[in-house]
This record gives sequence, C-alpha cells and structure tokens, in this order.
Amino acid sequence: MRYDSVNSPMNLATPLTWKEYRIFAHDEWRITPASLLNSGAMVEQSPLGQTRVSPRVAYNYHLTARHTLRASVSTAYRNPEMMEEFSDRRYMLITGTYQEFKSLGGLDPERTIAREIGYIGQLDDAGSTIDLRAYYDSIDNIIWVDPILLPFPTVINPYVPPFNGIPNDLPLSARNDFSATYKGLEGTLNFKIGKRGTLTANYAHQLVRAVPVGTLTLTPLIPSLATEFLKYADKYSKTVPQNSASLLLAQAFSDGMRLGIGYYFQDKVSVLDNTKGQPIMRRLDLKAAKHFGSSHNQDGKTAGFEIALVVQNLLDDNSYTDYNPSIVSKRRGYVTATLEF
Repeated sequence: MRYDSVNSPMNLATPLTWKEYRIFAHDEWRITPASLLNSGAMVEQSPLGQTRVSPRVAYNYHLTARHTLRASVSTAYRNPEMMEEFSDRRYMLITGTYQEFKSLGGLDPERTIAREIGYIGQLDDAGSTIDLRAYYDSIDNIIWVDPILLPFPTVINPYVPPFNGIPNDLPLSARNDFSATYKGLEGTLNFKIGKRGTLTANYAHQLVRAVPVGTLTLTPLIPSLATEFLKYADKYSKTVPQNSASLLLAQAFSDGMRLGIGYYFQDKVSVLDNTKGQPIMRRLDLKAAKHFGSSHNQDGKTAGFEIALVVQNLLDDNSYTDYNPSIVSKRRGYVTATLEF
C-alpha cells in the first residue's frame, strides 16, 4: 500500500492525495526434471480507481545440464502520474497569465505485452556462457501531450520555443497518443580466458515502430498539427539505437594488478524533446588497477587498498556525445583510491 500527499500551487490547482494498492504472488512448478514453469500475477488498484491484473508465465526446458531454452510472456501497466492526470501549471508574466499545462484527465494506463524466447548455454568447464534472446514487445496507450484551447486567454511566453510545431500560447494536456512495437535480438558471450581473464561481448539489434492513436484535439483548427503528429510518431520510432554493441576484456594478474579495456558502439538516436538527435557513438575506455594488502579479511570479505587509473574515450573520438549532441565528451582521465575493510 502506498500513500502520497502533494501540495504544489504552481503545478496543481488543489492539494492531492494519491493512494495505490498492490498484491502479487508467484509460484513455480517442476513439471519434469528437465522442465520448469514459473507463473505469477500482480493485482493493483491505481490512484484513479482502475483495477488491473498483470500476469507473467515463463517456461524453461533443459536440453542438457549446460543448455537451456526459455520462453515467457507477460503483461504490465504504467498508471498515469499525478501531473499527467491533474496538472494545472500556470504562472504570471508581465503580459498576463501563461498556462503551460492543463490536464483534461480521463487517461488510461499504458499497457505493455512482452514476449521472448531465448537460449543460454555453458560452453566449457571454465564457465564460459552464451545468452541469446529474441523479443517482441507492444505498448498501447502511450501518454504524451495534446495542445488544447481554454475558456480563458493565455499569453505567449517569449522564453519558451514552440514545442514540436505547437504554438506556445496553447497549453498542453496529457493524452493517450501512441502505440508502439519493439522487436529485436540480443546476445551476450562471456568467455573465460585462462584462470584470470574474461572477454565479454554484447550485441543488440532493435526495431521500433510507433503509430498515432486518433487525432489531436485541435487538428481541425490547426491542420499543420496533423503533420507534426506524424513527424513525432516517426521520431518516436527512432528513440532507440538500431544497433549497439560492446566488447570488454578484463585480465587479473598474480601481483594484484588488474587491467580492463572496453569498447562501446551505439547507432544514432533521436531525442524526443531535443531538436537534434545523438549521432553514432564510439568510445574506448581503459582501467588499470593495483590492489595492496590481503584479499580477504577474517570474515571472508575483501580487504585491502586499491588505486586505479581510469581513462574514458581514450581515442578522443568526437562522436562520443551524451544527451545533448552539441556537447562532445573529450578524453578524460582520473584516479580513484578505494579502502576495503
């Protein structure tokens, strides 16, 4: 059970209380020595009084002691947040009242159905493993924003640019705007090199497709919004990288030295509330560490002292950006010291 109480005069017309209740259970059934069925469900009542059931079923089948197939399907919900359902954000400018958000309410929860099949195998006696999965997820009732008209006038804020083609003298209301599908393949190889080395390789390929649900409230009055709505759906479809990969080599030495090298790649990504997306990202990191003292204390826990040198973006690749693509992360290095006891 959860209870929230919020008073925010700038964002909410009145103080609100938010109550939600959840109960869940899980069980597993060993059908045969080689097969295992996991099932569970959560029943929740949202603060808006909506009751939903979120079930999950997963099946594992051991081909051998080292090779397992798995499949699962689940349903889950994201309930509307307080600001999405009841926001009333306004503030005074010299020219009058600027209304930024005004929720019309009546939102449905977002719903996702996730399906996956996978395989995990142990490749050798040293513990090298490979993990593969294919998935298909669908999300309905994605909550975003809808421009609306109000019975009272609102002024333009000269400090706020138009949002996705929407004039900034129109307040925004949350609405169930989109549905989307995510499908892809993922794989992880964890390969042991001798007694102290590990090579970990990851790769993911993902495709997203988003489509609008209905039309925006003001499309008959502002026809250009229909075009902007379709553009936004296309941009939403590009909010995940189509391809991403990483390669990490970790090697420990008998004298307490440890060396780690990591290479990361990510395809270009659109950012919903940014005019420019992130370009293709490539990054090489290096970490060298030296451990001093005993490796374990009397309780069996790690003890001693470690000093490490970390260099990020070792090649100083200008493609490495973060959320804002105009900010390029240059090569940087730092030293850390850790005392364990």
